[in-house]
Amino acid sequence: LKGDEPARVVWLRPFAPSSEAGDQFCVSGARVRQGRLFAGANSALWTVLAMLSTSTRLLERLFANNVPNARGAYCVTLHVNGCPRQVVVDDVLPCDAATRRPLGASCEGFKDAWPSLVEKALAKVHGCYAAAHALSLATLLEELLGYPVSAQKAGSTAPDALWAACRDALERGAHAFAATRPGLLQNNLVVLCTLTGAAELDGVRLLRATATTSTVAVPWKGEWAPGGAQCTDANAARLAQFVGNKKERRRRQSKEQAEDEQRRSAWLTAAEFAQHFDIVSFIHSDCEWEYTAVDAALTAVQNVFAFSIPKAA
Repeated sequence: LKGDEPARVVWLRPFAPSSEAGDQFCVSGARVRQGRLFAGANSALWTVLAMLSTSTRLLERLFANNVPNARGAYCVTLHVNGCPRQVVVDDVLPCDAATRRPLGASCEGFKDAWPSLVEKALAKVHGCYAAAHALSLATLLEELLGYPVSAQKAGSTAPDALWAACRDALERGAHAFAATRPGLLQNNLVVLCTLTGAAELDGVRLLRATATTSTVAVPWKGEWAPGGAQCTDANAARLAQFVGNKKERRRRQSKEQAEDEQRRSAWLTAAEFAQHFDIVSFIHSDCEWEYTAVDAALTAVQNVFAFSIPKAA
């Protein structure tokens, strides 16, 4: 552990079915708690776990068994180098000796084990927790979601080329994600955003970013962003037809859903987009799945624990 007062690590079974959380324990299904995730992980891992917490369907793809196991053995399906790999892990987890709670990723209330199990499976595949925490957003999306992922560097790509790549991906029905640049938000907060539109209006090429958290206001900067000179009701009406990828345009939103998404979104030129994001990751999927806003800030945690899982002799 790194920090002024590192916790003493003990290995416990905090989610054993016989524990206090027994009847509320689950790794997938309708009872998955869609609350705030506390992260012992880095921001990239936390953002993907937060997104998974909003989709029962995505969680069900990860776990072969979705009920409590008295022996504490679970099978997590990852996709490593494009190939599915079933990783068996137990529910013995690194915990704080004082609180007896997991030091790694876990759900609010420490009642659901699936984030800890996913984190441990990644650590097992990549050799240690530190290696799992060092994975890029694109790698985590591919390994946890099971779909091919490609990445586009925003800062080193010409604005027109970046816009064309994003537009083409959305037209193919891809889902695109980008994490805000470190330092953009105070206290090292990092927010995962989805790319939800590409448009050309009056000769100006624009990209629409939507934050996946409703509790942190991203300080969008640009003429077409909220508060900008071009952010008018008339322009908003003209841009509405370009919102969503090819598949999402067929899905109707309720008035409340549309208003909530609008509050979390901003239209940016490609150059302005590169000021907010480093890399855009595209998920190429033939499946339709939904994700919603996560009611949490995504914090870049400084106290990262790093220790290897001993290999069997």
